[in-house]
Amino acid sequence: MIEQIKAAVHRAAGNNQKIAMFHFQVLKNANELAGIDPKGFCKEISVPETYATEFTKMIALARLMKEQGTEPKENNDASTTTQRPESGTLEKNDKLQADPAHSAPVQGSDSGRAEGETARETKQEARKEEK
Repeated sequence: MIEQIKAAVHRAAGNNQKIAMFHFQVLKNANELAGIDPKGFCKEISVPETYATEFTKMIALARLMKEQGTEPKENNDASTTTQRPESGTLEKNDKLQADPAHSAPVQGSDSGRAEGETARETKQEARKEEK
């Protein structure tokens, strides 16, 4: 597993995605990595020791996600997820999926501004008529 993480992180460096892939790999493998020394892990996969802080954050995030019931799930359906060999990154299909954490936009949400502008215009017109 460590060698696979190392390979994925270093392949992603070519696409300026090294830290993102590091985050992804640690989060994805958090259960197996939870007891590992962060600095030792960084040394083992040949990334700067400063990544140890990111490692700790991703382990904490995985723990929080598990507690909240939103832990990442493995998707073994090859039709929806493919791995690009040149970068080691995952590529999803183009189907949109609902995100329960974010509500849909509110229709007419700028109506308050429009009403305010209308009221201002009405006052301006009334002043003109007074003159």
